[in-house]
Amino acid sequence: MNLLKDEEVKKSILEAALNVFQKWGYNKTTMQDIAKEARKGKSTLYYYYKSKEEILEAVAIQEMHRIISIAENSIRGISLTRDKIRTFIFTLIHEINKTASLYSLIAGEISADKKYTEMLLQKVIGLEEIHIYKMLKDGFVTGEISYLKEDELELAARAISKFNSALINTFMIDEEREKNIDIILRMISKGI
Repeated sequence: MNLLKDEEVKKSILEAALNVFQKWGYNKTTMQDIAKEARKGKSTLYYYYKSKEEILEAVAIQEMHRIISIAENSIRGISLTRDKIRTFIFTLIHEINKTASLYSLIAGEISADKKYTEMLLQKVIGLEEIHIYKMLKDGFVTGEISYLKEDELELAARAISKFNSALINTFMIDEEREKNIDIILRMISKGI
């Protein structure tokens, strides 16, 4: 029973943090602001999270899990690996653009702390990479991806994931981003 209550408290803290980060930005937000928004005492926040950085990390990972879940649902019923990956990436980009303020927060406001920013982005990108690797592995097993060796799948997943990050950064402010992203993904998935 305590574990369930702990998870509920953590969830309310993270929801409050996301709201406050989006409202005032990461740098201007204090632990007191998050506690007030969550209707918790500051000591409760520190019981679950040591710092504002740890809260941001938990918020970013939670959001990426939510976005990946949507992307996973978008590929149900698609049989070709290249179409799965294309749809998965397109959905990720679309969903990240919908939550652009959080992505901008991670990439922008905290960029002064290069080590922390890199660590956080790697954790978030790593979640995406795992799912891309699974799709590549399935395509390899079925013979659809015969142009890669099995020991190259991990590197390929990493490359696709990094490419996706570049697409997100490139098209974050592009008015016709969905059309342009679709063109690039079709070009890559079907060959140049």
